[in-house]
Amino acid sequence: MFYKALPTLQHIVPAYSDQRRVEHYLREDGEWRFEPRVAAKDAPWLKILAFQIGFEDVYFDLAF
Repeated sequence: MFYKALPTLQHIVPAYSDQRRVEHYLREDGEWRFEPRVAAKDAPWLKILAFQIGFEDVYFDLAF
């Protein structure tokens, strides 16, 4: 809730350390939209300005 209250913040991307799950909260027209990602089939998925990362890049070299 703290991050969502920041008026200029547009994206929140928490990545879980105990499972292969990344969440994306995106502010559009003043409302927050939630996009869960739980498998590599969802990659590449995050494009913010000139930054792009795929799901597998988040969890490279980690075994679950």
